[in-house]
Amino acid sequence: MGSYREVIDALDHESLVILDAIIGQSWQGFWAWEYPENLGNFGAWDAIGIQLIDSCVKINTSILDFQFDDEFEDDIGHLSVDVFENCHFVDDDVTFHKLLSGQSILDVLVIREEVRAALHDVPVWAFTNDYGLVFVLESGCVAVYKAMYQGYHLEVSVADSLSQLDIQWGSSMWTDDGDSSEIDTGETFMATHSFRSIRTLSAKG
Repeated sequence: MGSYREVIDALDHESLVILDAIIGQSWQGFWAWEYPENLGNFGAWDAIGIQLIDSCVKINTSILDFQFDDEFEDDIGHLSVDVFENCHFVDDDVTFHKLLSGQSILDVLVIREEVRAALHDVPVWAFTNDYGLVFVLESGCVAVYKAMYQGYHLEVSVADSLSQLDIQWGSSMWTDDGDSSEIDTGETFMATHSFRSIRTLSAKG
C-alpha cells in the first residue's frame, strides 16, 4: 500500500475575484443545452456561460490527472472562471435560457466536496475539490457543477432555494453502496459538502 495522499483542487484567486465582482449585478440567464429527454435539466461540454447585462462569465472545466492510490489513476475536473464581453460556444446545441432574468445576484457560493478514503480503517487518500458554484438570486438560485468528479461536462440546476437544489454529487461513485453481494474489500469512503461564500474566500487572497 502506498503512502497517504491529500489533494486540494480549488478555484484560483483570479476566478474568485471575477465572481466576487459580479455580486450586485443583474442576472440575465445562462448558456447551456437542455436535455431533450429531460426538459428543465441543462448542461454543456467544457463551459457554461452566465449572462449579465454587459458581460458574460464563463465557468470552465478542464481535465487534470490524479493518482488516487497505487491502483487507481483517473482524471478529475478542475473549475476556473473567465469573463468576456460576449459568450461564444463551439457546441451548436448551447442556447440561452432566461430563467430568473433581471434579478440581482445576492451572493455566489462555492460548492466544496471532500472525499476521504480508508483501507481497513487506515486513511489512504483525501480529495477536496471545488465542485461547483451557486448563484443566489432574489427569488431563487442556480447551481453550475461538474456532472461527476471527472468534470467532462457541467450540469445546471435551478431551484427556489438552496435546500431545493438537486445536485448529483461526484462522490457518489465511492459512497454509493451498490450491490450488497459484492465482496468486502475493506475500503470505506466518507464524503462531506459545504457551501462557502465568494466574499469570504476572495478576502483571504
